[in-house]
Amino acid sequence: VLIVGSNEIRVKAIGNVQKDGVWYINSEYCDSFIVIKLGNPTINMNNILDGNISWTQSYSQGFESYTIKIVTSSGNLVYEDDVTKNTLNLNNTQADSFNLPEGDYKIQVKTNAKENSNYYNSDYSTEVLIHKFGVETLSVSNGTIEDLISDNEQNYKYRYFVSKNNSPIMSIKNYVNQVIVSGEKLSIVAQKLPNQIYYNGVYYVPSNYSNRLYVQKLPTISNLTMINGILYYGSEYEKLSGYKFLINLNDNEIDNGTHTTYDFSNFDAGEYSIKIKAISVQEGDGIESDDQYPLNLNSYDMTNAFSFKKLNAPVNLRIESYAANTEQSLETLITDLTRYNSTISGVIKWNSVASATEYELSFDDGSKKITTLNTYLSLQNIDLSAEFTQFQSNQLEIMKT
Repeated sequence: VLIVGSNEIRVKAIGNVQKDGVWYINSEYCDSFIVIKLGNPTINMNNILDGNISWTQSYSQGFESYTIKIVTSSGNLVYEDDVTKNTLNLNNTQADSFNLPEGDYKIQVKTNAKENSNYYNSDYSTEVLIHKFGVETLSVSNGTIEDLISDNEQNYKYRYFVSKNNSPIMSIKNYVNQVIVSGEKLSIVAQKLPNQIYYNGVYYVPSNYSNRLYVQKLPTISNLTMINGILYYGSEYEKLSGYKFLINLNDNEIDNGTHTTYDFSNFDAGEYSIKIKAISVQEGDGIESDDQYPLNLNSYDMTNAFSFKKLNAPVNLRIESYAANTEQSLETLITDLTRYNSTISGVIKWNSVASATEYELSFDDGSKKITTLNTYLSLQNIDLSAEFTQFQSNQLEIMKT
């Protein structure tokens, strides 16, 4: 009966009846009384992407509070409360909020007047239909985080919040691959949100935040060194666990486990190019993590190429006599080292090897070694007879360094 705004109310007594022989007629109206009906609030969904709904604020002197009511699509009451603010967060992300579960709902709000005043409560607002999204679990699998799958037909996509970034990002996979630097730690949550806020007569409410993931990107390996054919690397991993190294050797992959060395000394002569990265091998990659124990993310960045060349072994090993100026085989000439050293002057010679900086001669089991910058070695001042009495030609090796 009351309209929004000022309503003048007067009352009169109604007679028009005969009782006990007396006719009773209507009285006059009493003095009027003014009742002010508060205006109906209008629900505003402009900030729904932050999980917030609001409604028009009442500035009336008779304002006391608002009643907000949320029911399921079948009419079951899930939330009703009197509040003084004209906002409510539906994602449980603020102090004054309600953690609305996933589902379809109707929302209405009314304005309440002060008691014992000439103000009167408003009617409930026009109901607003909403759908609250649920969210998928965010996880790490095999050292990677994949983007959660969007669905345009179902009107949703995902955004991600990263601890070091104030603004949301739309692809966590790209962010992990391209932005997170070597060795960096951070935390990540996901949220499902609508492509269109208002779609087919329904307002869509973003989901709550997903579980929080704590992650660490495995460091990019640096400072590769090689000593005597042994490759050394991985000092960055001394305090880490849950990883293994992959060595890319001339585009062929070698699983080197957690070893921080690799022996190339027995490889064939040739040119080699090496890159190394680390990947996660944590068992049961999933949602359990914290700031002290983050989950590993693969190091997508390999080292800069480390190249080396295994030199060819020297060939044409021989002895040349100064006196005869002829070449003879070791087996022919070294039959009696004592006689040879005392009577023959000569040199051990071999063909040069490209890029060699020096040569090492190893006698027998390597207990005696001689290094030279030349491709020959004079035997005149070398006494081998004291240590090698049965020296054969196949017991002399030359190694390049």
